[in-house]
Amino acid sequence: MLFSELKTALKGRVLLPEDDFYAGSIKLWNAAIHTHPAIIVRCEDSSDVTTAVRIARKYNWNLTVKGGGHDWSGLALSEDGIVIDMSGMRGVKIDTEKKEATIEGGVTAGDLLTAADPFGLVAVTGAGSTIGMAGLTMGGGYGPLTPKYGLALDNLLSAVIVLADGQMLTASETEHRDLFWALKGGGGNFGVVVSMRVRLYDAHPVLSALLLFPMSHAGPVLQYYNECARSAPDELSLITGIVPAAGAGHAVTVALTWCGDIETGERFFADLQPAGKPFSAQVQRMKYKDLLSVFDTFVIQDHYNDMKTRWLPDLTAKALSIILKAAVEMTSPLSTVSLQYFYGAPARVPLHSTAFGLRQPHLLVLITSTWRPEDDKNSAIHQKWSKDLCDDLAAQALPGGYANVLTPKEPDQVLFAHGENLAELQRVKDSFDPERIFTSYPIGLLAPAREKIR
Repeated sequence: MLFSELKTALKGRVLLPEDDFYAGSIKLWNAAIHTHPAIIVRCEDSSDVTTAVRIARKYNWNLTVKGGGHDWSGLALSEDGIVIDMSGMRGVKIDTEKKEATIEGGVTAGDLLTAADPFGLVAVTGAGSTIGMAGLTMGGGYGPLTPKYGLALDNLLSAVIVLADGQMLTASETEHRDLFWALKGGGGNFGVVVSMRVRLYDAHPVLSALLLFPMSHAGPVLQYYNECARSAPDELSLITGIVPAAGAGHAVTVALTWCGDIETGERFFADLQPAGKPFSAQVQRMKYKDLLSVFDTFVIQDHYNDMKTRWLPDLTAKALSIILKAAVEMTSPLSTVSLQYFYGAPARVPLHSTAFGLRQPHLLVLITSTWRPEDDKNSAIHQKWSKDLCDDLAAQALPGGYANVLTPKEPDQVLFAHGENLAELQRVKDSFDPERIFTSYPIGLLAPAREKIR
């Protein structure tokens, strides 16, 4: 009955496990996810989403949402549930006069930048072209332009959302302001965001430096760039870490992005004098959208992944020693540790102006165990490595962590991920989704719905 009603009412495809395109629809960035929903609804537009939500609620089915599909933990899918798949909704409209883009729920960073590029415009994105803009933006959105222009969520102007009862409304600074506040950091906890309006900027060339150092120089190199971050200008984005290097095991990586006057950036880069000499150094001017293609080389499809995260207030000697010890003990040649520095424009945004839980300068640590499918017999060993490193860093870390990476399996981190903003998120959740229909994005709302306070 449910299936036939969906099939009759929707313009898009409604897929069962035996249907063509089903396997492609449940494919996520992380190939380790083996969840099999009962029904996939391939929505073509916002009216399809509205109809799908209403019918799913009518029959009381578990409901999850897939946007761009760059999902490591599988929260976009539910076993034997219904998935609203918006990966085909990838329309982008550019308003050159206002410097804004309206994007549908399945749009990736690459889609948006490709559409904006002919107009000489650019958007704040994550560090990869395949990352979905809706999920990234609602959960935070660290990226190479963040120090200058803020997190992706700081550039959200409005969102069209379908609520659990099928009602569709617009949230912005002038409409449903409490919901708009919650969407900027509270993730997909309030409904299905079918479209968003985001701020654009003039697309000047960026100066990129991608440096690789031998692991023998890891300590001094990471200490040096950590010191640089303390006084870095907003024009500089800094990501360091430990990554696989062809023919060299692992290496220390330093990714510098200068978003400003190129000649000033060249002088800044020339003045940097880290301990040790890189065995690979690529310094070049490029379009920002092309820079993301460089980062894509570190975001490989079809591998198995396990990801953990911490927020560090600083790269102390103790934290560094823990990371370097873990690097020696890596169980897979494909695993990585990434340190992204948060400072500049987003650190000056008042904490309570959005739902995002941390505005002080910090390091976002991403710990990723990665292995090939044929090595799945060792999956528990690889997962233990990432968990152990995350646990070992806990005493050095700030409470919580980046909610876009967390899952309900990290309840202690989830509880503190939104800091002082959690109570207000609870109130908005009670107002717009009191039955807890949308639960895949963790915001510490584990208690049952309670009476609205205001």
